[in-house]
Amino acid sequence: MNILLLPGAGAKNEKWIEEVSRAYEPYYDEVRVLHYLHWNNKDLDFDLEQELNRLAKKVVGLEPYVVFAKSAGSILACAAIAKELIHPKACLFAGLPLAMIQNHNLPIYRWLAESKCGITFMQNENDPLGIYEDLRYFVSKLPKKNTQIYKLPGDTHDYRVEDILNFSRTAL
Repeated sequence: MNILLLPGAGAKNEKWIEEVSRAYEPYYDEVRVLHYLHWNNKDLDFDLEQELNRLAKKVVGLEPYVVFAKSAGSILACAAIAKELIHPKACLFAGLPLAMIQNHNLPIYRWLAESKCGITFMQNENDPLGIYEDLRYFVSKLPKKNTQIYKLPGDTHDYRVEDILNFSRTAL
């Protein structure tokens, strides 16, 4: 089994996702990371459509695979699954950014409802981009039964590599 890693959009996630990648290496045949274009050009912003195109190319030859995504990477994964650009066996999302989803009026509910793979969410209790209780309510309204949600203590949008590995053992 292989794994695809989709980090958050912030530039600080570039170093963090490499740490996550190294942690996953002993457990997967291949680990691939999507590095966002705007990380190398400070004049650019995260461009969902552009990254969707790049993501479709990134998974060529990777099957079978699972996805770990954080924040904006979770949005990217949901959009790619809905557009049938990627076909993961399961997904683990950390820090789903409900505030970003609402601000950009993204159809994440529809994307998640249409997904055929199992999805596990891990959310810090007081994540500033979406608190656990709001995510729990959101997930409870989804028609699918193959979703799980876990609360972690914390009031930041940062997620520890150790926690990700622990949840991966059951979610992926």
